[in-house]
Amino acid sequence: MDSTEQSTSYTSGSTPYPDHSKQIAEYVATGRIRPLASDLLDEDPSGPPSPRTYAYTKLPHNDSIRIFVLQPGKSYEPLTCSLILARLSNMPYVEAISYTWGNSERLFTVSCDNRDIRITRNLRNALRQVRHENVTRLLWADSICINQEDLEELGQQVAMMGDVFGSAKRVLICVGADSEFHAPAVQALVGDVNAMMDRSFANMDLENDKFPWILKDNDLLKDPRWSSLKELLSVPWFHRGWVIQEALLAATATVKWGETEISWELLGRTQRWLLRRGQSAATTHDIHLTHLLWNDFNHRRPTEAGTMEDSELYYNYTLLEVMNSARRLSMMDLRDRVYAFLGLHRTTSIDMLEYMRISKDRPVLDYTISHLQVYHKFASGYLSKSSDLKLFMFIQHDDESLAAGIPSWAPRWDLHECKHPIGDSTWPLLQSADGSGPKVEVRSEDEVQVRGVIVDRVVLTSEPHPGDGISLDMALSTLGLFWSSARSHVSPYKLSDRGKHLARTLRCGRFRGHRETWDQHESAYIRLLLGYSEVAHEERGYGIDVEALSGHGDAEFANVAFRSRLVGRRVFLTERGYFGLTGNVVRKGDLVGIVFGTATPFLFRKCNDKYQILGDAYVESKTGGLLGREDEDSFLGSKDWVHWDVEEQDLILI
Repeated sequence: MDSTEQSTSYTSGSTPYPDHSKQIAEYVATGRIRPLASDLLDEDPSGPPSPRTYAYTKLPHNDSIRIFVLQPGKSYEPLTCSLILARLSNMPYVEAISYTWGNSERLFTVSCDNRDIRITRNLRNALRQVRHENVTRLLWADSICINQEDLEELGQQVAMMGDVFGSAKRVLICVGADSEFHAPAVQALVGDVNAMMDRSFANMDLENDKFPWILKDNDLLKDPRWSSLKELLSVPWFHRGWVIQEALLAATATVKWGETEISWELLGRTQRWLLRRGQSAATTHDIHLTHLLWNDFNHRRPTEAGTMEDSELYYNYTLLEVMNSARRLSMMDLRDRVYAFLGLHRTTSIDMLEYMRISKDRPVLDYTISHLQVYHKFASGYLSKSSDLKLFMFIQHDDESLAAGIPSWAPRWDLHECKHPIGDSTWPLLQSADGSGPKVEVRSEDEVQVRGVIVDRVVLTSEPHPGDGISLDMALSTLGLFWSSARSHVSPYKLSDRGKHLARTLRCGRFRGHRETWDQHESAYIRLLLGYSEVAHEERGYGIDVEALSGHGDAEFANVAFRSRLVGRRVFLTERGYFGLTGNVVRKGDLVGIVFGTATPFLFRKCNDKYQILGDAYVESKTGGLLGREDEDSFLGSKDWVHWDVEEQDLILI
């Protein structure tokens, strides 16, 4: 076990908190903080006319922050505080509050140095939740410590938020009230699971995939407290975009649910075990696990995480993968779909924070430009700094976004058309015929030049997948119409294997569980798919043994597995007869191409002598697997295109 991965006591109980009054006096005496009484002398001319409104003054240094001292009180008493000035480079003992804004209307007040600061209902509740009855508390919360009406200050302070949460002694994750008393059950469950894990770690080698499996009849899998964990993971906090940075960068964090405190790190440890060794409990209680906890645990306890992962599958999310995963999370300001993750340079190899600032002299994120301009600037800067074409994996489009006024190669982080990219960062990169590496040049503000090859053209597309949660019958009906139209087209696949190649396309070459069991599920699905084709009886004439495909598989299991890849996408057929899967924006006549240095093929739309890039695609090679990979193994696919009448070229993307 790593030296940083120490076991933790799981006993509950209140923590004795120090009174910060003496600390504050010491900080003032040494110049570490400064009272902000001068703020009371300046009225904000743009604010409400109320004489009690707190007036913020300009922060004196680029690394200046405000901290508020929350005065003690009982839950029903008014909130009172004082603001003090500190520098991030010499930050005192501060706890940062992570919460959801909820309704953005600031209908409540906190009395600050005898003046009023308006706050949201959720922050009011969070402050009541963390306030002590008898001692003061040094805290940081965005809505109070940042002047929300000053866009320049807002941009400056948002750029520093990663450092604020990373430097805080503790992050207090305030998820709200526990009206149904689930929190004590979750606290006890987390304690029990972590105690079990510690016993296992003490008696095993810390190697990949060595953590012991649990027997199916173990009482822990049947524990009713899992339903309480489901309730916790369903609260709005776990669906907010900003929490990724706030929790991931925290030195230590505590979840406050009602009056109960739960260790954030141990909660993540519990989820990792549930996902990798307690799947039946997750399925029984319909627990939807969050990638936020998953990636945070990978980062904090990598050795432990590896004991429950195959070495080929275990890795930390990249910055781009974190941003993509956050597409499903809520953001009040669409610009924050980039800005909220720039602080993660602490955990990634690429620091985009410096690039996105207005200038080195003005470390400010620009809230005066539109979200589309932010996405464009990020993409241009990312390619210029890194030459990493994996950025293209996260391109998603609809018909409107292609005409939105920014280049097609800039990912639209506000779109969530597809659940997952076709590939991931572990997939090998596609290369040119001679094996040479990628080339990328940001030619102008709107143009990027890459090296690649256009290999085929789309001649047929399916209807869009009906959506997540759709029935097996409706999914098969949609695909059956496509199969009926595609069946007579020229094909590179063996006639007896065309159904299998289509099924491989639906799952992008991946499968779930044991290979032989999966093959049975897939065969059952194919048989039903052929039955939905208007000419199913003719398929026997094409050499497909429909009866032999039935086996003992579960077509519904295959349907659920396919669905995660199919939502937001269409199946397509190329002029050369290849099956493919890509985003719904694809149309007949679009081009299939490969950009060297990416992990998958892409779809393009030609505009004179330049191209719009529509998104990633899976194209099933003639031997099975991804088109464009070396033909070292049939599972990996092949470079079919090397033998075609196509030429490598410089592609100008717009």
